Amino acid sequence: PEGQLLEQGRPVAQPVDADVRPLLVAAGLCNDAHVLPPNALASQWTILGDPTEAALRVVAMKGGIDLDAEAQQQPRRRELPFDSQRKRMSTVHQRPSTPHAAPIAYVKGAPKEVLALCTRLLLHGQVCPLEETHRTQAMAATDAAARRGLRVLAVAQRVLPADLTTYTPETIEADLTFLGLLAMHDPPRPEVTDA
Repeated sequence: PEGQLLEQGRPVAQPVDADVRPLLVAAGLCNDAHVLPPNALASQWTILGDPTEAALRVVAMKGGIDLDAEAQQQPRRRELPFDSQRKRMSTVHQRPSTPHAAPIAYVKGAPKEVLALCTRLLLHGQVCPLEETHRTQAMAATDAAARRGLRVLAVAQRVLPADLTTYTPETIEADLTFLGLLAMHDPPRPEVTDA
């Protein structure tokens, strides 16, 4: 997680802007991987868990997000694990304002499936309606990244009703606010050539 975020070859100013920060926090908290610093047993950074999820944590850390502090401020209350039919994962967190504040859900998964559940968009720090042109732009960006061999995930969130007691995909993964796309290079392992 050492390094920096770049935009068109230039370092992104820290702290990251009002659109990037929620994207990185959501991707980092809707996540079961751990990124471990060098220690007596390992001379380099290592991961526990899924490499894709670890990559999301790494980019959040490079963006200046302290995910341990975020997890303390927003403790996880529930998880809907990744499911190959839903093609997404969701976590529910207590928001930091007060113990009785409405919880927030973070969702990450396949862009088409996540976008289909979104009704709003975070744009320039403001939540606005998600128009069809936004969906078209997001899917075009997803397709362009996929053509370059990148793996793409969509990330969204939703402030849940304070009185919600049933945590199911139907009650959590609806009426979402789209936060953005994350694309990553996932090169084949060297042994793939021989296989």
